[in-house]
Amino acid sequence: MKKFLLLSVVLSIAFVSSIMAFGELTAKVDNLISTNQANLERTYYPRDSRPNELLLTFGPPFCTGLEYSYNVMPALAIDAGIGNTYPGLSAGLGVIYYILPTTFAPYVKGGIMYYGNFTENIDAATIGAGVDVALDNSMVIRLGLDWVKSLSNAGAPFQTIVYNGDINWFNISCGVGFRF
Repeated sequence: MKKFLLLSVVLSIAFVSSIMAFGELTAKVDNLISTNQANLERTYYPRDSRPNELLLTFGPPFCTGLEYSYNVMPALAIDAGIGNTYPGLSAGLGVIYYILPTTFAPYVKGGIMYYGNFTENIDAATIGAGVDVALDNSMVIRLGLDWVKSLSNAGAPFQTIVYNGDINWFNISCGVGFRF
């Protein structure tokens, strides 16, 4: 009985002294606690720590535009954008699915677009694929291949620099932006 009592006292002293010696939690555990996550599999890739992305885009579907996306989950983002079609404007809503939500993230996306030249309107659907590369913790470069197909016809001469009458684009797009 004395050996058992002595062993329990020694183990409890060792346990308490180890807690006092090592002190606070590690930085990774602090980050997990601060994100309010019950799931300990949360990563620290840019889409987790910075879910907002703002891009200056060139090419379809916005021509030249500004695109904002918010990561609802590390692999899924909702995006909206507005652009210029010289003359006219483009606006759209869509979803982006990141196949590997890492710093080098291939993606697929789809959405609905609106194009207008201030007299006529065209509605279109878009699908695309590409890669989103996060540089230096917040800067982003995006390169993709997009297909835009009109769902409606303008019914009148709908001409800008970019399209004439209806839309059927299959083109390269790119963007530069940052995550916050």
